[in-house]
Amino acid sequence: MQFKRHGISIGMERINDEFFLYIKAIGELTHEDYEHITPLLEYALEGVKKLRFNY
Repeated sequence: MQFKRHGISIGMERINDEFFLYIKAIGELTHEDYEHITPLLEYALEGVKKLRFNY
């Protein structure tokens, strides 16, 4: 039996007054995956006043 692995890992870390959000996608995510991910990200970022992105 073969498995098709896909998913997302979300981590949050605080150093002094700065928060870091880590997102790692694995495999091929579906539209349904994104429907589940979006509320989690919105909740995680709810209290953040200043956002800065690093790619």
